[in-house]
Order: sequence, then C-alpha cells, then structure tokens
Amino acid sequence: MTVFSALAACPPIGVQALVNEYSWIRSRPAPFVLPGQVDLIGAAPVDSGPVDRAEHLAALASMVNRLGVGRYLAHPREDDGTLRELADRTGTTIVRPDRPVELALRDGPVAERVLTLGSTPALTLSIVLRGTGVRIEQAGIDTRRLAAGRSARTAEGVAAAQGAGPD
Repeated sequence: MTVFSALAACPPIGVQALVNEYSWIRSRPAPFVLPGQVDLIGAAPVDSGPVDRAEHLAALASMVNRLGVGRYLAHPREDDGTLRELADRTGTTIVRPDRPVELALRDGPVAERVLTLGSTPALTLSIVLRGTGVRIEQAGIDTRRLAAGRSARTAEGVAAAQGAGPD
C-alpha cells in the first residue's frame, strides 16, 4: 500500500509514504508578495457548530485590528452575514477565493505575512509558498469561546483542528 500525503509520516511496516511537496504548483513563477501586508485565512468553527458566533466574531475583529490584517480569505463554509459583519467592524477586505486558498495565494498576490486559523492551511501553505519570503503563522481559536453546552471533548477537538491555543 502507498499513502500520498502532505504530512510527514512514519508509516507502518509494509506501507510506503510519499510526501506531497506540491512540485506541480511550486514550478509556477513565485507570486507577487505585498510587503508589510497581512492576510488572515479563515476557518468555519461557527458554521460547523462548536464555537459561539458572537464570541468568535469579537475575537476575529480583535485579531484583525490588532495585527493590521488587510485581507480576510474566507473559508468556503463561512456565512456571508458573519463575513459582512467582520468587514463592517474592521474595514478589512473579505476575499472568497474561487479555488483552494493554496492555489489562490501561490498565483498571488499574497501578503508578506499570512496567518491561518486552521492547521491544514498552515501545513500546506508552508510547502506551497516555500522560498517566496512569505511567513506563515498559525493563529489559534480560543477554546474558551466554545458555544454554551459543548463538551470538553469538543474543546479538545477544536484545539487539535486549529493546532494552536488562544490568540
């Protein structure tokens, strides 16, 4: 059996792991990098249920304002109303990529600093944008912002999916 993944893995005996280095997209010209700019890649913890909308929106607005985020690249499942409210509160530009965020940012333009709320984009973007001078950083969802009544197991799941702690 052969497993193909962007994750570095230690496969079981008898399984071959092939690491996806995204060479097909990295062979394209490097994207135009916007010096001094910050992009934030969204996640959909509100729309998938475990995080309270008002608390999440307040945390996002705080992060956008504190870090000077110019563009917020929305997750495909994020609600239009939540995104409009984020834009109204912060003045940041909301972008809904028409293809996976890795492809959109590799084609450019891309901010010099990219923050991501999810662990998967943090991993894949670090590979796709390697050698471009773009810094990829993970920004965690504060699991104290979980919707009322969610279990400790849900908190652990959100934390694991985000790959980081409170912002």
